Amino acid sequence: MNPPGSPDTTSRRARRFLCMVEVFNNQDDGFEFFGGTANARYLVSAFTTDDPFDLDQGSWGAGPFGLAVQNSVYADHAGEHDGGESSYGGECVGRWCVGR
Repeated sequence: MNPPGSPDTTSRRARRFLCMVEVFNNQDDGFEFFGGTANARYLVSAFTTDDPFDLDQGSWGAGPFGLAVQNSVYADHAGEHDGGESSYGGECVGRWCVGR
């Protein structure tokens, strides 16, 4: 198991603002947004071993100005954007605005 190393929002009621944050060479996703509301600007995810941006579990927010630099050996997508897990009912749909 890899130690947590990326900023995340895991609470349904959490409101987070991330500004000018860089994640470098993390052993999982660069930024993880699981539920809650988060607004983010100027995010850089470089050389992570999974997706640079992971949006799940009904997260809401705005995220203009994100940059991802990947190693093609370890990462294969610019982001993972799913809904809810089937064990949680599968109906969590998030809403993100990119480019504002």
